[in-house]
Amino acid sequence: MLQPQGIQSLLVVPIFWDHRLEGFAGFDHVRSHRIWSAEEIGVLRIVVNAFAQAFERRRREELERHLHRIAYHDPLTALPNRILFGERLEHALSEARRNGQTFAVCYVDLDGFKPVNDTHGHEAGDRLLVEVARRLGHHLRVSDTAARLGGDEFAVLLRGLRSAAEGTAMVERLLRHLAEPFEVSPGVIVRIGASVGVRLVPPDDADAGTVLRQADKAMYTAKQHGAGRFCIFDPARHRIDADTTARPTPPAVPTRGSLRPHRIR
Repeated sequence: MLQPQGIQSLLVVPIFWDHRLEGFAGFDHVRSHRIWSAEEIGVLRIVVNAFAQAFERRRREELERHLHRIAYHDPLTALPNRILFGERLEHALSEARRNGQTFAVCYVDLDGFKPVNDTHGHEAGDRLLVEVARRLGHHLRVSDTAARLGGDEFAVLLRGLRSAAEGTAMVERLLRHLAEPFEVSPGVIVRIGASVGVRLVPPDDADAGTVLRQADKAMYTAKQHGAGRFCIFDPARHRIDADTTARPTPPAVPTRGSLRPHRIR
C-alpha cells in the first residue's frame, strides 16, 4: 500500500490519551527496507508521549474555559451573569476610588415580557431575551458590560463617563433601541420596552452590593411611573431623607424625592 509512495519501511506508534486513540506518529524510510533500532523506537516513544501530554493540556484548557463559561456566563444569552457582573463592578469601584472615574450602573427590567412569553410560548420568550442581549451588546462600548441577572432583568455597567449627562444620554439611547420591534419567530413581531434604574458613581464609597440594590430601587420607581422610563438614584438626597425622617419638624421629604423619573419619548 505504501510502495506507490516510495516508502520501503515504516515505524508507527499509536497515540493514546485517556484510553482513546488520538492518532499515530511514525518514521518512514524510502531508500530501502530496514530494521528499526531500539534507539529509534525509543525516540519515537518520546515523541508520542509529548503528543499525548499536549493533548492532555489542550483538553484541560478546554475544560477550564468551559467551566469558566458555565460559572460566569448566562447559558441562554452568553452574557456575563450576576457573579461576573459583581466582579467587574467591584473593579470599577476600586478604579473610581483611585482616580475619581465616573461610571453608571443600570438595572434594566423589560416591560411587557410576560405577555410575549404567555402568548407566543417560552421559545419565543427565550428568543426575545437573546435578542435583547444582542441589542444591548451591540450598542455598548468595548469598556462597558451588559449582564443578565435572571429572568427578564439585565444590568449594564457604563464605564469611563466624562459626565453624568453622558451616562443619562447613553441610557436614553438604550431605551430607544429596546423599544424598537423584535422578531421572536418567523413573521411574529413584538414590541416591548424597559424600565431602568441608574446609580451614578461617585460621589460616595458604597460597596458593589449596595450600588446594585440602589439601582434596583430606582428601576422599581421608574416602573411605577409607567413603562419606558429611567430613574436616577441620588445617594446624597437619600441620606438627607433618612436623616429628616427621624425629626418631628420640619416634615420629612418623601423618600421618592431621591429618585427622579424620566420619560423617554
